[in-house]
Amino acid sequence: MSIDQIQIAPELQRALQRFLDSVTLERGLSDNTVSAYQRDLS
Repeated sequence: MSIDQIQIAPELQRALQRFLDSVTLERGLSDNTVSAYQRDLS
């Protein structure tokens, strides 16, 4: 199995989305920064 085929558990996906939402809303990070975080963490 390649790294591109790894599935993330739904609860982890929800936690990741909550984190990304919080850094967007609370810290005011740019869309590009949040996208980079998402790529790094996925």
